[in-house]
Amino acid sequence: MTEQLKEQIVSNVNDIINSDPRLVAKNILVTTYESGIQIECTLTYLPYNITQSMQLKFDQDNGIANNRIGS
Repeated sequence: MTEQLKEQIVSNVNDIINSDPRLVAKNILVTTYESGIQIECTLTYLPYNITQSMQLKFDQDNGIANNRIGS
């Protein structure tokens, strides 16, 4: 995980979140752990001026490709 890759992830997250005119993303932080990455950011909902933190984990071992729906 290079600094350049972290910057690209931050930029991508920022673009996605800020594409909704009701939201502003701040303090986006990308960290790595054993088998994945974690993205933490602060979201502000502009119509109500409410700020909340959000954490997203992308785990190599438990990614979408490994999940099952139903039996």
